[in-house]
Amino acid sequence: MNYPLPNEPWKPVNIAEIPDLEAQLAAAKGTPEYGTLKSQYDGPDHGIDYHDETGKFTIAVGWHVDTSGNIVRD
Repeated sequence: MNYPLPNEPWKPVNIAEIPDLEAQLAAAKGTPEYGTLKSQYDGPDHGIDYHDETGKFTIAVGWHVDTSGNIVRD
């Protein structure tokens, strides 16, 4: 899998990307890559939170989806 490099500029996650991200995380679960992949997207600094128990993302508090589908800060 290819992961964003830490020094790449931040770009918002688009709501249309969420199903693919959830599938990537499900496929990586139980592998060493899982934590690395999850850290690229999970948490309030990224605008989405991943829930291990459901395998789904939710939009973090203080973020919303703009008119172009990007998840951005309120």
